[in-house]
Amino acid sequence: MKRVASAFFFLTAALCAAALPAWGREVVLGAGESYSADDLTVRCVERAEPQVIKLTDCQFWDQFEQKCLYERKTYRYGRLACVEECQHWDSFSNTCFFATTCEFVPGQHAFVRTSCDVFDQTENVCRRTKQQVIGDAHR
Repeated sequence: MKRVASAFFFLTAALCAAALPAWGREVVLGAGESYSADDLTVRCVERAEPQVIKLTDCQFWDQFEQKCLYERKTYRYGRLACVEECQHWDSFSNTCFFATTCEFVPGQHAFVRTSCDVFDQTENVCRRTKQQVIGDAHR
């Protein structure tokens, strides 16, 4: 299916960019333009892949100092979202002992989110992590 889509994209791009030699003339189309002749219509469409964007907000706020102690990050790719946040916070020392992470895998159009599955509260360390795939099943 991916090869067919690639071939179609290549054919469409070739038609958008250059000549239609069967008619003996050249038609150059810009994005959003179309050309019709007889029973053939060629449309030039620009399809850009979504980009990963990062949004930030304050997860832990210090009321007295009026400053953010820890910033949460939300990564978005199309309809997908992955959140990096402090999973184990120590309010006494205002320290994050373990934060989740997000890694984007472009070829899969998915995020891999790593969180702490087993946290040792005595040593304040993560003993075992787990990973979760956040992906678009419709791709």
